[in-house]
Amino acid sequence: MKTIVVGMVCWGGKRAGLENLTCAAYERAATLASNVTGHVVAFIGDSAEPLGFRHNRMLEHVREYAPDAFVLVGSDDWMDSECFDRFEQWLENDHALVALNDIYIGQASTGRLVRYASPAIGVGRMVRRDVLDACGWKLWVDALERKLDSSMAGRIGKCSRARWHYEEMRESAAVVVDIKTEQNLWSFDRFADRGIKISVEERDHVFRNLDQDALSALRTQYPEFKP
Repeated sequence: MKTIVVGMVCWGGKRAGLENLTCAAYERAATLASNVTGHVVAFIGDSAEPLGFRHNRMLEHVREYAPDAFVLVGSDDWMDSECFDRFEQWLENDHALVALNDIYIGQASTGRLVRYASPAIGVGRMVRRDVLDACGWKLWVDALERKLDSSMAGRIGKCSRARWHYEEMRESAAVVVDIKTEQNLWSFDRFADRGIKISVEERDHVFRNLDQDALSALRTQYPEFKP
């Protein structure tokens, strides 16, 4: 059985409520996954430290689990248990690097949901252990506050000859949602104009597959965030 560790850097403060829900949802999803041993590393650190530095510190904690692969997520990105099993399938298919071509973007204050497609999506990037070893378990420039996704891709490109496999998530049963609140660096509206409208059936599928306990708690804060 493969060991997959999901790692995120948390902000705390006003975002602590959503981040706690996110961590709890991942922990339950990891437990429900049938083909992998899943772990979750949520690192806060000092808010005065650059984001790149905090991400590398998070990766140090991920390393303690000796994982077969590491998966990067944001503290407001939610996945279902099917995603953990998809990670295992990608490893079995000998993919050293996986990036998602499409995810869902949700707005907590309104309940709006769109599908967003881009080859530059950071959430859900899976990096196999041999690539992490080649990079010395450091994937970001410490001083960075933005453009961490491109920094990660550039570092891997210098350290490894492994190639990225881009996965079309819409073709699978797995669900990945980036939930936007007023505390996010990038707002929902930034993605909505470029997002792909979805059917009521597709929207219902997304909400059915997300962690119901976390959704219930989220609706307490944002009553409009519902199917």
